[in-house]
Amino acid sequence: MNTASFPLRFLVTLVIVLIAAAIGWQLWVYYMQDPWTRDGRVRADTVELAPDVSGPVVQVFVKDNQAVKAGDKLFQIDPTRFTLALAQAQAQLLKAKAAMEDAQRTASRYAAVSNNAVSSLTRDTAGTAALEAAADYQ
Repeated sequence: MNTASFPLRFLVTLVIVLIAAAIGWQLWVYYMQDPWTRDGRVRADTVELAPDVSGPVVQVFVKDNQAVKAGDKLFQIDPTRFTLALAQAQAQLLKAKAAMEDAQRTASRYAAVSNNAVSSLTRDTAGTAALEAAADYQ
């Protein structure tokens, strides 16, 4: 009876070990893909990052494999593009302001002239142009 039950015991033990190994493997894969801790902090060895703006990097403040914390300055992007874009935006703002002031002056001139000298269409067009210029300036 001992010799007949030996293969059965061996087979049952082998199946249990294989099931335990499969469960262990699945748990290991699960926790490596989605790690978690009780206090909600996960330590990451390597992370991908992307800046909010693009441009050539002019200076790197960290070395390879250096540990960093949240808020540490990692690199500096060339500010030339952004200063040029700011200057262009400021110039466009000044241009819109000048156009608004010109349209308001024109509209006030037409409003001051008597009804017989200027048509109501011209007066309305000047008023509308002043409102459009004010909206563009905003």
